[in-house]
Formats: sequence, C-alpha cells, structure tokens
Amino acid sequence: MPEGSTGPLSSEAPLVAAPQETIVTDRPERAHDFPAFPVSAAERSIETVSRFAGPLVFFVALGGIVWLFVK
Repeated sequence: MPEGSTGPLSSEAPLVAAPQETIVTDRPERAHDFPAFPVSAAERSIETVSRFAGPLVFFVALGGIVWLFVK
C-alpha cells in the first residue's frame, strides 16, 4: 500500500457519493444525432485493408530492391 495509507476502509467509514450535477448519464437520442458507427463494419473494413496491405508492402519492397540492383 502507498505510504500514508491506513489500509482498507473500516465499516465505520462514511460513504461519500459524487454530487448529483457531476454524475454523467446517457442522454436520450435526439433527432439530429447520427447513428453510432457499427463496430462490425469497422472490423470488416480493417480486415479487408489488412488483407491487401501485407502483400502490397512485400511487392513494393521487392520492387525497390530490384530497382536498386538494376539502376
């Protein structure tokens, strides 16, 4: 425990809650709010980009090495 700590709170310790104005609650959806972006669509797009990014980097690097040797 950190220095100065008295250990776990006793059952006699008062419970303190945050003031009501600082409590954040979910606000109701308004008509002009955009819908949340679906996580599944983001995952599919990341997987699609990743599928082509690996081979693309490989062939660009291979082409750069060949270009250095030919030049």
